[in-house]
Amino acid sequence: MKLHHSLLFIGAAGLSYQLFKNRKNISLSAKETGQSIFKIKENSQNISHNLTTIQEQLNLIQDLGQDIRYKVQILEKEAQARLHTIQDIWSD
Repeated sequence: MKLHHSLLFIGAAGLSYQLFKNRKNISLSAKETGQSIFKIKENSQNISHNLTTIQEQLNLIQDLGQDIRYKVQILEKEAQARLHTIQDIWSD
C-alpha cells in the first residue's frame, strides 16, 4: 500500500513540475484560446446578422420580382392590343 501511495505521489509531483515548468506556454495557450472563442462568438453574431439582412433583402427582391412580372404582363397585353390595331389598319 505504501508503494502505491509513493508512486502516486511521485507521479503527481512530476506532473506538477511539468505544469510549473510549462506554465508560460500553458498560460499563453489559454489566453489564445480565450481570444479565439471570443472571435468565434463575434463572427457567429455577425453571420447571424448578415443572414437576417439577406433574408430581408430576399423578401424585397421577391416582391420586386412579382411587381416586374405583373408589369411585363400588362405591357404584353398592351403590345398585343396595339399590334392588333396596327394589323387592322394595314389590312384595311
